[in-house]
Amino acid sequence: MWPEHFPSDCPPENAKNAFGEVYRLINHDSPSPDDFCSWREENRNKQCPEGMTECQICGISVFTDKADADRVIKRIPRFRRAKPALGQLTAELGVILHTPSRLSQSHHTWWIPFGAEPWAIFQIVDVNE
Repeated sequence: MWPEHFPSDCPPENAKNAFGEVYRLINHDSPSPDDFCSWREENRNKQCPEGMTECQICGISVFTDKADADRVIKRIPRFRRAKPALGQLTAELGVILHTPSRLSQSHHTWWIPFGAEPWAIFQIVDVNE
Protein backbone atom coordinates (compact mmCIF):
# COMPACT_ATOMS: atom_id res chain seq x y z
CA MET A 1 0.00 0.00 0.00
CA TRP A 2 2.82 2.46 0.84
CA PRO A 3 5.75 3.42 -1.39
CA GLU A 4 8.94 1.36 -1.00
CA HIS A 5 10.95 4.27 0.37
CA PHE A 6 8.70 4.63 3.47
CA PRO A 7 10.34 3.35 6.67
CA SER A 8 8.68 0.28 8.21
CA ASP A 9 7.02 2.36 10.96
CA CYS A 10 5.57 4.88 8.54
CA PRO A 11 2.97 6.35 8.41
CA PRO A 12 2.75 6.75 12.18
CA GLU A 13 0.08 4.85 14.09
CA ASN A 14 -1.60 8.06 15.26
CA ALA A 15 -2.25 9.27 11.68
CA LYS A 16 -5.94 9.30 10.72
CA ASN A 17 -7.63 8.43 7.45
CA ALA A 18 -7.29 11.36 5.07
CA PHE A 19 -10.43 13.49 5.01
CA GLY A 20 -11.67 17.02 4.39
CA GLU A 21 -10.56 20.03 2.42
CA VAL A 22 -6.84 20.79 2.31
CA TYR A 23 -4.62 23.21 0.47
CA ARG A 24 -1.39 22.14 -1.22
CA LEU A 25 1.14 24.63 -2.57
CA ILE A 26 1.91 23.79 -6.18
CA ASN A 27 4.43 25.10 -8.70
CA HIS A 28 2.61 24.56 -11.99
CA ASP A 29 -0.33 26.18 -13.77
CA SER A 30 -2.44 23.16 -12.88
CA PRO A 31 -1.76 20.40 -10.33
CA SER A 32 0.65 17.75 -11.63
CA PRO A 33 2.39 14.66 -10.20
CA ASP A 34 5.52 16.75 -9.55
CA ASP A 35 3.54 18.90 -7.11
CA PHE A 36 2.86 15.89 -4.88
CA CYS A 37 6.40 14.61 -4.30
CA SER A 38 7.71 14.36 -0.77
CA TRP A 39 11.00 15.86 0.37
CA ARG A 40 12.43 12.33 0.34
CA GLU A 41 11.36 11.74 -3.27
CA GLU A 42 12.98 15.01 -4.33
CA ASN A 43 16.14 14.37 -2.29
CA ARG A 44 16.74 10.62 -2.48
CA ASN A 45 20.44 10.75 -1.58
CA LYS A 46 20.39 13.49 1.08
CA GLN A 47 20.39 13.01 4.82
CA CYS A 48 17.17 13.65 6.68
CA PRO A 49 17.07 17.30 7.81
CA GLU A 50 17.80 17.93 11.48
CA GLY A 51 14.68 18.00 13.62
CA MET A 52 12.71 15.84 11.19
CA THR A 53 12.10 12.10 11.07
CA GLU A 54 12.46 9.93 7.99
CA CYS A 55 8.73 9.27 8.18
CA GLN A 56 7.89 12.99 8.22
CA ILE A 57 9.92 13.68 5.09
CA CYS A 58 8.11 10.86 3.27
CA GLY A 59 4.82 12.73 3.72
CA ILE A 60 3.80 15.99 2.07
CA SER A 61 2.64 19.26 3.61
CA VAL A 62 -0.94 20.44 3.36
CA PHE A 63 -2.94 23.09 5.20
CA THR A 64 -6.53 23.11 6.38
CA ASP A 65 -6.64 26.92 6.54
CA LYS A 66 -6.09 28.91 3.33
CA ALA A 67 -4.71 31.84 5.34
CA ASP A 68 -1.88 29.59 6.55
CA ALA A 69 -1.10 28.49 2.99
CA ASP A 70 -1.06 32.15 1.90
CA ARG A 71 1.22 33.05 4.84
CA VAL A 72 3.74 30.40 3.80
CA ILE A 73 3.72 31.73 0.21
CA LYS A 74 4.42 35.26 1.46
CA ARG A 75 7.04 34.42 4.11
CA ILE A 76 9.12 31.54 2.76
CA PRO A 77 11.17 32.51 -0.31
CA ARG A 78 11.11 29.08 -1.99
CA PHE A 79 7.27 29.24 -2.06
CA ARG A 80 6.95 32.79 -3.45
CA ARG A 81 5.82 31.54 -6.85
CA ALA A 82 3.65 28.73 -5.51
CA LYS A 83 -0.10 28.67 -5.95
CA PRO A 84 -2.60 27.26 -3.46
CA ALA A 85 -4.65 24.34 -4.75
CA LEU A 86 -7.67 22.96 -2.94
CA GLY A 87 -8.58 19.28 -2.76
CA GLN A 88 -11.09 17.11 -0.91
CA LEU A 89 -9.32 14.17 0.75
CA THR A 90 -10.86 10.77 1.31
CA ALA A 91 -9.60 7.65 3.09
CA GLU A 92 -8.55 6.10 -0.26
CA LEU A 93 -5.93 8.85 -0.50
CA GLY A 94 -3.97 7.79 2.57
CA VAL A 95 -3.57 9.15 6.04
CA ILE A 96 -2.98 12.55 7.58
CA LEU A 97 -1.60 13.88 10.86
CA HIS A 98 -1.89 17.36 12.37
CA THR A 99 1.70 18.66 12.55
CA PRO A 100 1.45 22.38 13.38
CA SER A 101 4.47 24.57 12.78
CA ARG A 102 5.64 27.95 13.99
CA LEU A 103 4.23 29.54 10.85
CA SER A 104 1.11 27.42 10.41
CA GLN A 105 -1.22 26.01 13.04
CA SER A 106 -3.20 24.21 10.33
CA HIS A 107 -0.20 22.34 8.86
CA HIS A 108 -0.76 18.61 8.36
CA THR A 109 1.49 15.88 7.01
CA TRP A 110 -0.17 13.63 4.45
CA TRP A 111 1.13 10.19 3.48
CA ILE A 112 -0.09 9.14 0.06
CA PRO A 113 -0.41 5.44 -0.84
CA PHE A 114 1.46 3.94 -3.78
CA GLY A 115 -0.47 4.35 -7.02
CA ALA A 116 -2.72 7.20 -5.85
CA GLU A 117 -3.16 10.24 -8.13
CA PRO A 118 -3.80 13.13 -5.74
CA TRP A 119 -3.24 15.82 -8.38
CA ALA A 120 -6.51 14.75 -10.02
CA ILE A 121 -8.64 16.05 -7.13
CA PHE A 122 -6.95 19.46 -6.70
CA GLN A 123 -7.85 22.79 -8.29
CA ILE A 124 -5.93 26.06 -8.05
CA VAL A 125 -7.78 28.67 -6.03
CA ASP A 126 -7.55 32.42 -6.42
CA VAL A 127 -5.16 33.89 -3.84
CA ASN A 128 -7.57 36.78 -3.32
CA GLU A 129 -10.63 34.65 -2.49
